[in-house]
Amino acid sequence: LAAALALGRELPDAAATAKTRFVRSLIFSWFVLNTDAHAKNYSIQLIPGAVELAPLYDVSSFLPYLNPHDEGQRGMRRAFDGTRLSMRVADSFEAGSMGAFEWQAVARDARVDPRATLAWARDLVAIAPEVFDAVVRSMADTFQTDAVELLLERIAVRAVQIERLLASTL
Repeated sequence: LAAALALGRELPDAAATAKTRFVRSLIFSWFVLNTDAHAKNYSIQLIPGAVELAPLYDVSSFLPYLNPHDEGQRGMRRAFDGTRLSMRVADSFEAGSMGAFEWQAVARDARVDPRATLAWARDLVAIAPEVFDAVVRSMADTFQTDAVELLLERIAVRAVQIERLLASTL
């Protein structure tokens, strides 16, 4: 992550949108526990007069595959916290060590507005359960699997957890 942010600092101001999208994609990956969000899954496009973040690919969620030791939301939240992500944020790979302070630092390092970044993250988790549900309900019945149902259940629990983690700011 540090190397990617360092590269971002060297990009021209025209790359502000790419930097913002990169930080937002990191937050989204943290939110859905995308344990496969390696740096190699991100790239930039150098277009005459512009720099853009390439379209995201290989985006997944570990939420439906977690096996918490304790049943219920509390056990799930502990399992979420202990999930190791593929990129380190604030000297830790564990999802539970990341919160408002850490994401503000990432935004500052990327030279994007920390307050706007947290506002976007809060908006994301506020609407995500409803959006995920609407998307799943619009899919063909063949895609209505147990894993997808678990994702829907757990995205709601994760959203509440993330709202709490993002509630305090400096």
